[in-house]
Amino acid sequence: MATQASNVETMKTQSTRGSEKLMKAWKERRLSEESVREIAEALDKSPAAVENFDIVGGENATGVRVALRYDGDDGPRCGNDITFWLQWLLRHGGGGGVINPPRVIINGTPWPEVIRLELSFGNVGNPVNILPGVAGGGVIGE
Repeated sequence: MATQASNVETMKTQSTRGSEKLMKAWKERRLSEESVREIAEALDKSPAAVENFDIVGGENATGVRVALRYDGDDGPRCGNDITFWLQWLLRHGGGGGVINPPRVIINGTPWPEVIRLELSFGNVGNPVNILPGVAGGGVIGE
């Protein structure tokens, strides 16, 4: 009898954990105000100019795409923004299990004159280039 009670308790615990995981995944499909605030604060601290910004998902936003531009001496600091992006993903998850890698575009060799960086936070669906005038570019909101 004790074994049956133990099995029932184990099943309840497993189903609770499963439902908790499901509910967590359901809630994470949207960006929280906290996660968006973190992105905004990081953009304020960054030396980059924001070239383009896209919020995906309408009223219940599921993701954010941002295109940044670094000129001159600010170029080497784009690594700080990539580091922030990775840390954000660790805290908030990739959104739907899909993590789109950052896209880095360097203009000028051997010394970069301009570096452009595209980052995707949360679930943005199929990644598209959001920089206007760059090969493969898309329109904001696609």
